Amino acid sequence: MKLLLAILAALALLAGGCGSEEESDVSDSSSKAESKRPEKPKSTKQRLKEAIEDSPNVEVKRLDVTKTRLDIRLKTPGGGFSSVDGGDFDRHVLQTFGAVYGKVKYTGSKETVIVFKGGLVDKATGKELDANAAIYTLKRDEAKKIDWGDGDSDALYNIDWKIYRDFLHPAFQ
Repeated sequence: MKLLLAILAALALLAGGCGSEEESDVSDSSSKAESKRPEKPKSTKQRLKEAIEDSPNVEVKRLDVTKTRLDIRLKTPGGGFSSVDGGDFDRHVLQTFGAVYGKVKYTGSKETVIVFKGGLVDKATGKELDANAAIYTLKRDEAKKIDWGDGDSDALYNIDWKIYRDFLHPAFQ
């Protein structure tokens, strides 16, 4: 009886070992097949978001892409040692439009709108307000006239970005 149990145990071990080799062969071949699959290309929205956030101190809160409008919501820039002013917004706009039209070479929407949200505090409660701080709009036809280069060409620094500013909250003027 003991001999029979020993033989059955040995057979069970052999059978279990053979099965695991087959499974490892199958899993090795499936992982090789997975690694050979081409990487899925990034969406336009993902490419735009990554290019914009490559710029220093620029944080995208929301990004919506349609044929008529590219809507970019950015966090209001911090002022560092001094308070934030229109120039701070203009520098962020330069970086953002440079990423959109220079790095990504995006031309899919009729206009690009950048809205800065936040950065305003209610003096009575001390709570941050979810209000628009600044809004900039650049039409596709106007963007085509600008030499964007790779998105950070020196020529972009000569543009007066406030001409594209639709709104600047009085607290930042």
